[in-house]
Amino acid sequence: MLRGRSEPHLSDRCDRAFSLTLKLHLTSAGWQRVVRLAWELDQRGEVIPLPDSITGVTALEHGAAVPTFDKHFQKIPGRIAVSDLE
Repeated sequence: MLRGRSEPHLSDRCDRAFSLTLKLHLTSAGWQRVVRLAWELDQRGEVIPLPDSITGVTALEHGAAVPTFDKHFQKIPGRIAVSDLE
């Protein structure tokens, strides 16, 4: 998640935030939802990376938010992307 971020203050804030996060797992139904989501987005010409699809669906399944500046998450139906980290 931090690959594209080079600002030290932002990396430090994210490191602190990551230390508080839970590790969430995806159910069988969740994996099927990932496949459906990828197919639906592909049909609309909105291809996003598979890891983003998996992360997005996992967030939706658990009612969680994804702290990110990555615009791919805004293409996933449901309110999961949070980008006000600065």
